[in-house]
Amino acid sequence: MTDHEQDRRTGAPSRYVQGPGALRRLGRYTRRLGQGLFLISDAAGIERIRRDVEEGLPGAGGVEFVPFEGACCEKEITELVRRFEASGCQVVAGAGGGRHLDVAKAVAAFARAPMVMLPTVASTDAPCSALAVLYTPDGIFDRYLYLDKNPDLVLADTAHIAAAPARLLAAGMGDALSTWFEARACAEAGGKNSFGTAPGAAALCLAQGCWNNLLCCGAKALEQAREKRPGEELETIVETNIYLSGVGFESGGLAAAHAVANGIASLGRANRAGHGEAVAFGVQVQLVLEQRLGAQPLRARQDLSQVRAFCKSVGLPTSLADLALADITGAELSELARVALDPAGNMGNMPFAVTAEDLIGAVKALAQPV
Repeated sequence: MTDHEQDRRTGAPSRYVQGPGALRRLGRYTRRLGQGLFLISDAAGIERIRRDVEEGLPGAGGVEFVPFEGACCEKEITELVRRFEASGCQVVAGAGGGRHLDVAKAVAAFARAPMVMLPTVASTDAPCSALAVLYTPDGIFDRYLYLDKNPDLVLADTAHIAAAPARLLAAGMGDALSTWFEARACAEAGGKNSFGTAPGAAALCLAQGCWNNLLCCGAKALEQAREKRPGEELETIVETNIYLSGVGFESGGLAAAHAVANGIASLGRANRAGHGEAVAFGVQVQLVLEQRLGAQPLRARQDLSQVRAFCKSVGLPTSLADLALADITGAELSELARVALDPAGNMGNMPFAVTAEDLIGAVKALAQPV
C-alpha cells in the first residue's frame, strides 16, 4: 500500500448555497471568485433563469449567456475555452442538468478558471463532484475527466428546482439512495473512493444521512414537487440529492449499484430509463447479492425490503418490468454482466467476489415489481 492509499481523502465544493430565489443573490457568492460570469446552458434553460441571474449580478461584472446544444466532448470544450478566454469574463458557470454542468466543469478546468454550478434540477449528485463525463461528438461515452478540485460554488435555487418535472427529483432520490449502501460496501471491503483512498468517517456519515433523509422526507418532498412548491421536505431532499449524495458518493466510494446501472445503460433500448432510476434498481440488485453472498444476509434481506418499499412510494423501479426490460434476453443479460463486472469499474468495491452467474441471477430475481 502506498502512502497515498493510506490517506482518507474527502472532497467537497468550497461553498454550497441553497434556497428559493438563490439565483437573485448570485453576486453575493461569486464576487470573491472574480468579475464576469460565462454561463453555459441550453437556450431554453437560459430563458428560464435569465431574469434572476441578471438581477443577482449587479456590479459583479455582468454575465455572458452561452447557449450550448452540443455534446460534452473535447472538440466542443476546446471551442468554449477559446470563447471564454476571448470574453473578458473571469468565472465559468454551468446551469441546468448534468450535461451542461459537466461542460462547464471541463471548460473551467482547462481554462484554469473558477467553477460555479447552478443546478436547476435535483436529478443527480454530479454538481458537487470533481468529475466530468466526456463523450465523443456523436454522443458515445469517451472517458471520465478527473478534475484537480471540486467546484468553487454550487448554488441551488429551489424555486426553479420545484418547477421542474417531479420525476427528475425522484430520479435524484434514486441516485442518492445508492450512496449509503455503496459506501458501506466499500468500507467493509477495504475499497477505494473516487480519490483512490479509503472512505473516511465524514463521508460515511453523509452517506448514511442520505438514506435517513430519503426515508424521512422523500415521499413528502415528491408531493411538494408535484405541487411546484418548495417546502421543508423538498429543501431537505434537494440538499440530500445534490450535496450529501455528491460528497458521499465521491468520498465514500461506489460499488455494485452503479456497476449495474452502467450495465443497464449499455443496453441501447433501455436508455429511456434515467441514470437515477437505473441506480435505484442497481441498489436492489446489490442487496440481493449481499443476501446471497455476503456475511450479513439477514441485514441485507431487511434492507432490501425497506428499499423496495421506499422505491415504490416515490415511483422508482423495483423490477426489470419497471425498466421496460421484462423481455430482456440472455444475450442482453450477458452484456449487462460484462459491463458491470469490468475490472476497471466499481464491482471490485464489494466485500465478496461476484461472478457473471451471480449477477445475472440477482437481476433475474427482480423480474417482477413489488
